[in-house]
Amino acid sequence: MRIGVAFRTLHERSGLPRYCVELVRRLGATDDVYLFARSVEAATPAKGVVRYPWSFHSRRLEYGPNTLVNAALIGVARRRLRLDVVNTQGAEMLGFDVITAHGTWWGHFRAHAAADPAMAAELRKSMFPLVERANYRGRRYRRIIAVSELTRRELRGTYAVPDADIETIPEGVDLAHFRPDAAKRRAWRKQMGFDGEFVLLHVSTDFVRKGLRTILRALPRMDRNARVVVVGGENPGPFQQEARRLGVADRVVFSGFVDDVAGCYAGADAFVFPSHYEAFGLSVLEAMAAGLPVVCTRGLGVSELLTDGKDALLLDRWDDPEELAAKVAVLHGSAGPEVGRAARRTAEAYPWERTAARTRAVYEACLRR
Repeated sequence: MRIGVAFRTLHERSGLPRYCVELVRRLGATDDVYLFARSVEAATPAKGVVRYPWSFHSRRLEYGPNTLVNAALIGVARRRLRLDVVNTQGAEMLGFDVITAHGTWWGHFRAHAAADPAMAAELRKSMFPLVERANYRGRRYRRIIAVSELTRRELRGTYAVPDADIETIPEGVDLAHFRPDAAKRRAWRKQMGFDGEFVLLHVSTDFVRKGLRTILRALPRMDRNARVVVVGGENPGPFQQEARRLGVADRVVFSGFVDDVAGCYAGADAFVFPSHYEAFGLSVLEAMAAGLPVVCTRGLGVSELLTDGKDALLLDRWDDPEELAAKVAVLHGSAGPEVGRAARRTAEAYPWERTAARTRAVYEACLRR
């Protein structure tokens, strides 16, 4: 099969670009895969890359001229490359075969309206909701892949997408790369200067929506031995200021982007992710594969795969520091290692090979229609 996969940037620093990279690596083992992107910063077995001619940083322009120009470019290249199917991400291109829905614009907007009004105001400037509506309401697709049942419900409720048009396929994890590793654990803890501390890890690219303030506010309620390591490229300034105000600045480490986050997962003692909204939550699954007990919010896409009290502890509220501190206290005790082992067993059911095989089956279904 000759497959086109389209997204603006492909790298391994955050969830959606890494989803595309991992998918292409598996599909490329059996099929001819071509990429449509502005930049590709990760090694893949793709047969070729068709690069978008320019980019806009303006939220208003990114999904206006770019959407029209890049969609036209894909259309021309599709005929030239004789592609059987083109898979776009998040309804950002008009009128191709398979859309993989990583949530909806409205889902993200509602979350930011509650957690970060300034970001919500910026999102209002975007043309993306118009593009998304044109795709879903206008049925400009042959099939839709939803990364969770949460996203499936959003598509039905917001855009009246027929349920029969949607296939739910959870994201996956590289089980060989993300795994319990005693050597990596020792090396990371030595590098970070940790000895007997109980280390909580948080990995994200959107500190407000994904609950970092809740983590900081929970920290004074935790054992003095608890530390928090924050991995992600967002500006830490406002959160460092909050940590100082709370008197916990010496217990929080901001690591920025990390080339290989697997070492962080291997070295930490628990993963905390009190996100307000998450279509899936790839970092949670990666942490589980590394054998970490996880605390995350009930109602996220990834939480559909979890059993509270068995392979994870689920929060009823994303913004309740007392509830988060109480859940962490459970893991700080004897329950932590057993929850971590159960988390690994759950993650083992979701390798990327499974995600790619089910995605390829959707492509084949498109060809039969």
